[in-house]
Amino acid sequence: MKTLVSVILGASAILLGSCTGHRDVVKEMEAYSPPAVYQAVKAAPDSQTPPSPGDKAFEAQKEKLERMRKDWEKALSSPSAETSFFTPDPERARAISPAFTEDGAAGAFLSHGFSLEDLEILVLNRNPMIRNAEKTVQATLESYSQASVLDDIIRSYSAYNAGIMTGVGNMEDMESIYRKFPFPGILSLKGDIVRQEVRIAVLDLEITKRTILTDARKNYWELAYNSRAKEIARRTLNLLEDLESSVTRQYETGRAKIPELTRVKIQKEKMKVELLTIFEQGLNIEKRLKALLLLPASAKIGTPAGGDAAGPPPDLAGLIEAALKHRQELEKIRAMIQRMEFMIEMAETEIYPGAVPNLALTENRAVTGSGTMKAEEPFAVSPSAAMGSGLPKMPWTGLSEAYLRETRQRLLALKEELKAKEAETAADVREAWFTLDQAGREADVYKNEINALSQLNFSVSSKAYETGSVPFSETMDAVLLMFETSLMTERKKADVFIALAGLKQIVGISKPGESKEKDGTHAP
Repeated sequence: MKTLVSVILGASAILLGSCTGHRDVVKEMEAYSPPAVYQAVKAAPDSQTPPSPGDKAFEAQKEKLERMRKDWEKALSSPSAETSFFTPDPERARAISPAFTEDGAAGAFLSHGFSLEDLEILVLNRNPMIRNAEKTVQATLESYSQASVLDDIIRSYSAYNAGIMTGVGNMEDMESIYRKFPFPGILSLKGDIVRQEVRIAVLDLEITKRTILTDARKNYWELAYNSRAKEIARRTLNLLEDLESSVTRQYETGRAKIPELTRVKIQKEKMKVELLTIFEQGLNIEKRLKALLLLPASAKIGTPAGGDAAGPPPDLAGLIEAALKHRQELEKIRAMIQRMEFMIEMAETEIYPGAVPNLALTENRAVTGSGTMKAEEPFAVSPSAAMGSGLPKMPWTGLSEAYLRETRQRLLALKEELKAKEAETAADVREAWFTLDQAGREADVYKNEINALSQLNFSVSSKAYETGSVPFSETMDAVLLMFETSLMTERKKADVFIALAGLKQIVGISKPGESKEKDGTHAP
């Protein structure tokens, strides 16, 4: 009995001591606080965690794409003379800027004498086709942000489902080497491709500007000629009416015959029809200008103020050289060639392996790399059928390989097309230069010789007819000859400026004969 009591008392003492020790342990655990270094690291924001080298390169490429996009936007907002087919005077453009958006202001501005430069500025800022091409460029610029969006999604997905430990090595990079594919170099190639696409869109914009401005220039000189033709026709009609009055008086006195009177009446009626035809042609030209300026039908177009003399034609060899360097169609083909070369390079990078088999790249997989429970080797110990040296990175690349061969052939075709276009450009420049040279020579002859002789012939014939020394037929022929030569003189003057506009369109620069030091369509 005494023994039992002793055992019970000993056990109670042991239990009481154990409970006291447990309470001490609990109190110690509750009072524990981590070291200050740990708390500082835990309190630090995630942004202070240094990114991996791969992330740095990827972000650098994204920043580069954003800088390229901003450079393009800056170049489009303030184009320079070296990068644009036509660069208006900023002060003049600012002065007539209300006419860019207000139809009433544009109509009032054009209702009086206006210069060619003013018309060019208005067309450049009002034409819907130019606005369309500018919007297309802006839409193409959005490709810069689209170039990296897919890679951003893939990398974000990889960050969420990445393994929690590496098979071998340290814990610096928790992302699989294959999840980083395509690498930042692929993003750089995408940026190069987008740059060429934007360059092509900008060249299309310049082609549109060049076409619309050339059309406006030609219609301007056609309208100038039409205005002068109406004046010549009215003046000739007045001469015929005076001549009719003179012949009528002589017929009444018996000095003129009926055929003379009927002939002058016939020529007078024909001149009225000619004047009406010239007037209707002027309405057609005005309608084309209204269409280019997007003006309502009720708008009035006044008389062009004309311009300076065109001067001698530029040097032909210099024109051909400038056209081969600056013509937008050739630059567009060159940009397409560069874009296709970047596409081929990117496709080869995605399909073919690098210089090494990549058999020792660290895999980021949550596996046991050693021991009896390991699922696989931490390193590749043998190449697979689709990963051997000289074989594609990924299996089932037959479709991509066929596409690559097709693209290479298309690249060769583009290079041949460039050669053909260069030869065609040289011939086109020669023809445009010949047209300008011919128009200039003919305009000089009519202005300096033929027109002056026809006016002298009319002056002598009219005085001789009044004295009765020459027949009426010679006087009538002198009137018609003076009308035809005066009309042809103005026609030749307009033809010179129209031919010059056509030459500028073929060469692709606003001032043929003046060389540009910079490429007019390259990226800023």
